[in-house]
Amino acid sequence: RRDKSALLQHLDRSSQLAGPGQFKTHLLNQGKSAAISQRMMQVEEKQGEESDPNAKNAQDVKIRQATVVMEKINLSQLKSFLNNIEYGPYHLGISSIRISNDDKIRGYMKVELGVVAYLFQTEEGT
Repeated sequence: RRDKSALLQHLDRSSQLAGPGQFKTHLLNQGKSAAISQRMMQVEEKQGEESDPNAKNAQDVKIRQATVVMEKINLSQLKSFLNNIEYGPYHLGISSIRISNDDKIRGYMKVELGVVAYLFQTEEGT
């Protein structure tokens, strides 16, 4: 019972990211707090997708996805960004990650992340 209550609280809190551009702004702020320059970070927010129609209460939960590309970052910046995503105020998950070395500057890398937010479907006009 407590597990379901905690999950519902996470989904309700994450519904603040449902507004247009809110998810992108949150991810950019998390990068900023991880000392990643705004010029080295690009966030592409995808249109919201509906959840699995076979799932129970599928009409209530919505999935928000974004692709984050960070260039010329070091390992400590990446670790800090992932900690911000994992333990932040919203229920976010990493769906994919690709890390490649920056051939020009030693010790830096390019990282592409898929980030997913699960949130309650908001009704229009309420």
